[in-house]
Parts: sequence; structure tokens; C-alpha cells
Amino acid sequence: MLWRWLYPILLVVVGAFQLATIRPGVVYNEDGCLFLAHARNLAFAEPYSATNFIYTTETATYSPAEYPPVFPIMLAPVYRLSGLQLLPYKILIVATLMVSLVLIARFYRKKTTRPQLLLLLVLLGFCPFITELKNEILSDIPFLLFVYALFLLISIVGENETPNYWVSGISVGLVSYLAYGTRTIGIGLIPCIVIFGLIRHRRLPRFSIIAAFVFAALAYLQSRLVSSDSDYLRMAILDPRAPIRNLHFYVGTTSYLWDIGRGSLARLLIFAIATCLFLVGAWRVGRESLDIASLFFIGYGLFLIFWPLHQGHYLLPLLPVYMYFIVRGLYVLQALIGKRWPPAGRVIAISLACTLLLAYVGKYRAWDFQFSREGWDSVPSTQFYDFVRNATPQNAVFVAGAPRALALYTGRRAARFPERFDKQTLLKYISKVGATYLVASPIDNSQWIILCQSISGAEPVFVNSSYAIFKTKVASHDVTQ
Repeated sequence: MLWRWLYPILLVVVGAFQLATIRPGVVYNEDGCLFLAHARNLAFAEPYSATNFIYTTETATYSPAEYPPVFPIMLAPVYRLSGLQLLPYKILIVATLMVSLVLIARFYRKKTTRPQLLLLLVLLGFCPFITELKNEILSDIPFLLFVYALFLLISIVGENETPNYWVSGISVGLVSYLAYGTRTIGIGLIPCIVIFGLIRHRRLPRFSIIAAFVFAALAYLQSRLVSSDSDYLRMAILDPRAPIRNLHFYVGTTSYLWDIGRGSLARLLIFAIATCLFLVGAWRVGRESLDIASLFFIGYGLFLIFWPLHQGHYLLPLLPVYMYFIVRGLYVLQALIGKRWPPAGRVIAISLACTLLLAYVGKYRAWDFQFSREGWDSVPSTQFYDFVRNATPQNAVFVAGAPRALALYTGRRAARFPERFDKQTLLKYISKVGATYLVASPIDNSQWIILCQSISGAEPVFVNSSYAIFKTKVASHDVTQ
């Protein structure tokens, strides 16, 4: 009876904690600005791609022209009601996270004991990495939701062997599309389902064929409405150095999950403990029947290693499997020691679990949950946006380090600085996009101010602690002072 109540109580506590740790403002990741621009267009029946962000091939690795539509569809009702008031969006993301945790718990319920499942939820629900990520308006947590909804659905279909494979296939295809329509990497889920069926059942399940057709039909419909996939293909540049670079980056990022705030030695020590438990748990799970989440962990992990770009938030879909392996490894260790010294096995397991959770406590003690001075809606940014809205013509075109934020908050068209950094390249780029203003920010690159002033040949028309606006020689209107 006690365990029955602990599960919902834990979810309530996690939800309250995640709501209490919402940080105001758009903190770091500018991707959220493009998602909000798409949501605005959906909310007010405007063309989906009319975001005022100018996509160019010279900045292909910076951002696609458009993001997939499922997450903006989720945001659109909130935008209709709240506009750019950010708190409601973050509450929506917390709610999405809590549903994801419920689905993860349902998926692993038969693979763990009750104490193991509760520890898994604690490690996920209070993870500083997730707490920080939920403060950004990004598609990662919705993607997590649809991925584990799919995994749970696959496990139910596999267990019941339902004769109504049409319903199963349509359901699996629809949820697979929702994951793909949230993040393009979801295109790998259908091959994952097919491979899982061949490994697990030695045949191709009939529902997976129907799922593939449903997925293909919905993906084709999306491609006719949103053309973001071709932009991602431009990022897929073969780089032989990418695997080593990405492996180093993601191992380092994973080590910071266990940053206690007491220096690198303590962090690496706890990371080493977690890694040993992870390897033991992976070995144990590997001796059991394969589950689709573990197969996804391998495939998605290999993709991250070979993809030419790396970002920490890409790791989120792997985190439940990673924590599951750690929990299983912890209990394998307890069982091995407990064969000869049962009390010692229990004490060691509890001590290691507390060590992992103490890393969370140390990380939170060092955090500042106040408004960020570096946010895209900080005071310097707000001053900058006010000037652009009030003192530049509606048809002005900007080149800036953060064009998606500029476009969202000002309604002006904006492009990113080209990746190649020299005067001649920038002059050609200004002519190509028809830029009338350059925005230099020492936060992005201190050399931009020097280069922009050299091209403008005049003092900035606006300057504050974070931004300087220079008028280009192709500007067709004067700035109102």
C-alpha cells in the first residue's frame, strides 16, 4: 500500500519542483524564438514560413529556415492567449515533462522493482540537466514525450499480439509521425521499429508495415507544407573529425550531469561511479530480451557521434535509458555483495544512490534562478528591440548575431552573419540580403563591432551595453533620432 501512494506523491513533488524552478525570460537558446514565430503564424492564420528570419546557405549550420510543425502547433493556442508572455509556455513544457515521466514509468514498470522505478523517477525528475532544459522553449521535451509514447505503444502491441493490426499500425504510424514532426531525427524511429521486430520476432510484424505507410503519408504531407528537411540535409557535411570531437563533447556533457559544484575532481569521481554502474547495468540488461528503448539508445547514440554538429540538449532522449542502466547496475551490485554480506550490500547501494543525488544538490546550490542578463529579452535586449521598432523603417533588413530573436521581437527581417569572417565576404553578403543595418554585439564576437564600423564608415546609430547598430551604405532610409 505504501508503494502505491509513493508513486503519485513523487510525481506531485517533481511537478511542484519543476514549476518552482521556472526561470523567467528566454535564457540562452535562441531556437525558441523561431518556434514562437511559427506558433504566432499558426495562431493567427498567417503563412507558416513568414517568420522574418532570412535563411541563407552561407549560414546553413546555424538554423533551418523552418522547424517541423508539431511543437509550434502545441504552442499556438498559448500564443493566441498569451502572446510573448513566456511563463505559460514553460508551464506547458513542465506539463509535457510530467506526462513523459508517467510514460517512462509505465514503460519500465515491468522491467524494474518498485524501489528501482522510484529511484529512476527521482534521478530523472530532479536531474539538473532536465530542470535547466525545461526553462527553454525547445522541442526536446515534447520529442521525449512522443518517443516514449511510441515505445510504450510498441511494448503493448508486442505483448498483446492483437489481431487488429490495422489499429496498431495506424496508432504506431501516427505517434511515429508526431515524433518526426517534432524533431526531424524522428525519421529514424520507423527503421528502429522494423529492426526491433526482426530481432525480437524474427519477422516483420504486419502492424509495422501499416505504420510505415501511415508515417510516410503524414511525412509527405508535412513536406508539402513545411520545407525544413532540405535545410537539415545541408548540415550533413561529412567531417572525419566529427566522431572524435562529438564523443569528447558528449562524454564531457554527461560528466556534468554529476557536477557537485566542488571542482572537476569531485565531478569526475562521481561520473566514474555512475559510468561503472551504467556499464554493469548495460551488461545485465544485455543478457535479457532486447527492448526498443535500448535499441534506440544505440542507434540514436551513433547518430549523435557521426552528425557534424553537437549540442548538449540532443542527449535528452538518451537520458531515461542511461539512468535506467545506472539503476539496474546499482541493484546488480547490491545483489552481488548481498550474497555474502546482505547488510553491506544494502548500505553500499544506498550510499551510492545518495552520492548520485548529492551531486544534484551541489549543482542546485550553485544555480541562480533569477532573470538572466544575457537573455534574449533582457533589459539591454529590450532597449535594443524598442529602438529597432520605433526608429527603423518597417522594410529594414538587419544582419545580426541573433536574427531569430530580432525578427520575433521587432517584426523586422533579419539574417545571420556569414560563417566566413572577413570584410569582402560580409560586403557581398550585405548586398545579397539587401541589409540596411548591421547589429554588432560583443557577446557574440568582439571583432564584429570593428568590422561593422569599418563597413559603415560612421558611428553607430544606437549603442548600449550589449548591442551596437550600424547603418550600411545601402540603407534607403535615415534613422529617426
